[in-house]
Amino acid sequence: MFNKSYTPGDINIIFDYLINESNEMTSKKGCVFVDYDKTLIKNDSFLNLVIYIIKNNKVKFIYKLLYFFLKNINLRIIKTFLISSPKNYLKYCVSNVILSISGMDLINKFMILNNNSNLNHSLIYKLKKLQNMGFNIIVVSNNYKRFLSSIINKYSFSLIAIDIDKYDSHIYKFNSKSFRIKNEFNKGYKFIFAITDSFKDSDMLKVVSNNIRFDYNQKLFFSFQCD
Repeated sequence: MFNKSYTPGDINIIFDYLINESNEMTSKKGCVFVDYDKTLIKNDSFLNLVIYIIKNNKVKFIYKLLYFFLKNINLRIIKTFLISSPKNYLKYCVSNVILSISGMDLINKFMILNNNSNLNHSLIYKLKKLQNMGFNIIVVSNNYKRFLSSIINKYSFSLIAIDIDKYDSHIYKFNSKSFRIKNEFNKGYKFIFAITDSFKDSDMLKVVSNNIRFDYNQKLFFSFQCD
């Protein structure tokens, strides 16, 4: 069940307003933030990539994962990750092992194929319309820059994602979407619109507005700044 603070809404109304009513000054300084997995596409590309690699390299994957885990473990990681957030450190290890096993060519091919097969065509169409009007479309993801850059470049969107080879980027205060947004887009920009599939991204939504809405048809959360 959704918390009472989530107000029902129609995301298309906001798109229509921005497309039909926004002036040039708003669009040139306006930032629209959108999640990637289960939002811009309809599945979880990172999870699917992990499953694909493990199915085809099971023994090698397990061996390399254990080796990478033990090689990189230290007191700082134990304090930072294994006590408070072991899941983040495991993701760091898994992603680096996948990269070492497969290489970027195979990963890019898989990610592009997955994108094309699962793209939310309606959402991408509306975002491209806003982009053509001058809005800054920024994909904010907990996936990795190296995994997503070739896809996002295809749409000429900006990308804020995680650095795969830096475990510091997996620490929450550096990894939170709001922190990364404010670090890259601060003075001179207006945060207009944010869209995601999960309320776990509430920090990104609240960068735009505390008035968080849920589109029951599209199963997407969004926030909108009308001032």
